[in-house]
This record gives sequence, C-alpha cells and structure tokens, in this order.
Amino acid sequence: MVREFLSVRRIARALTIGMLVPGVVVAGAYEGPGMGARALSMGGAFIGLADDWTAIYWNPAGLAQLKGRGGGFSVDTVRVKSHDSAGLSNPTLPLSRQNILQQDAFTQFGGEPTQFNAEDSSFLVPLPSLGIFGAWRGFTLAGGVYEPFGFDYDLEDASTPGFDASFKSRGYTLNYNISVAREVLPWLSVGTGVSLVQADLQRFADKRTPLYEFSSSAEANAVGVQGIFGFLVDLTHHVHLGGVYRTGQDLNMKGDAAVDQT
Repeated sequence: MVREFLSVRRIARALTIGMLVPGVVVAGAYEGPGMGARALSMGGAFIGLADDWTAIYWNPAGLAQLKGRGGGFSVDTVRVKSHDSAGLSNPTLPLSRQNILQQDAFTQFGGEPTQFNAEDSSFLVPLPSLGIFGAWRGFTLAGGVYEPFGFDYDLEDASTPGFDASFKSRGYTLNYNISVAREVLPWLSVGTGVSLVQADLQRFADKRTPLYEFSSSAEANAVGVQGIFGFLVDLTHHVHLGGVYRTGQDLNMKGDAAVDQT
C-alpha cells in the first residue's frame, strides 16, 4: 500500500512538472489585479498557496486548507492617469475607419476645431471584495462578491472661445461567486467555482457651439456566467504547486442610446 502510494505521488510530480512547460494558452475573462493585500503582495505566486478567503478568486482548491468558519473584506483602489493624443476628436463627415475604431463621440460639418484640447484624464476607482467560507463534511464551501474591473474617464475642454465639449465613460464588472473544494489526497486538493458576472457601461458626450448643442448618451449592461477550476499539490512541506483555469466569457451588452441636437 505504501509503495503504491509513493508511485502515484511520483506520477503526480511528473505531471505537474510537465505542466510547467510553456505553451499557448487562452487568457481568462475578467482578470483585474486581484484581491487581498497579502495575495497582491505575492503576485501570481499566491495561486500555489491560496490559504485564505481570497482563494475564491485566486485558486478555489486552496479553500480545502481552511478549517471552521471565517471570511474577510478588502478594498483595493486603482489610480489611473491616462493620456490620449487623439483627445476629444471632432472630425468632419464621413467618418474614417480610425474614427470608428477609437469611438469618437463628436462630428462636425466644417468651421469648427478638428480636435479639442482635452487629452488627459485621471480617476480613482475602489475595487471592493467580500468573502465567507465554512467547512462541512470534508468539503469547504465559500462565496463572495468582488469587483475585478472598473474605470471612470472624464474629459472636458472649454479653451476654444464659444465651444464647450465634455465626454465621460464609466464601466465596471461584478462577480458573485460560489465555490467548493475538497482534499482528495493528503497532498492534492481540488476546487471549483462559478461566478455570475454583471457588467455595466455608460457613455455621455456633450458639445456646445455658438449655433447648436449636441449631446449623446448610451448605457448598456449584461449578465454572464464564468467557471473556475483549480488544483493544489504539496510537492514538499515548503513547495506547493497550483493551477487555475477560467472559462472565457463574451458578454452581449444591451441597452439604450439617445442623441439630441438642438
């Protein structure tokens, strides 16, 4: 029995070493900087440890290490300063392919500046996360909600006499997660989770000129499902190996748009 266990362990080690060979991979869906101060300080290495409540994001297999009941809460902030050399473009019709790709919000028929001066935007977005867990009959159940992504751009320019232009764009995703993990062997744990992904996007544009005012707005949202699967192997007492796979997710944003020109 002992000899059989050791041979299985050698096979597992060989498989995990083989998985370290680089290959072509598909990126996960909604991946932000992560959650939890301790996990973020370790970077991606925390996938191989995942020994606290943030395992619902990093590696659900790590939940099998947790005993009793517990949870946690954290708020990470993203401070961004962006510079766009195109800024608030104000092209003439017909629009070029480049105008469409960069989603220019304004157009003109002539006699106006081809571009307003606003090019820089800065924002501070909080990314909260909350998780709880509990052990039950050899399984560890967990759940939580976290915001892996968010942005808030705001551009305004009134430096040209008689013209006032502004553009705002906001968006975020929220993940509502349920996970379960179990230790299947003394050195191997597996876990899986499913997240309900809620996405929201808003855009507002307004341009005032001596002759008219143009404004447009759009708001869209979507809901999708994302799966996550993970494993955790204790190669030695101080060496751990973990892996995570997240299913891809394409969200069909649906909503309303309005354009008004006076």
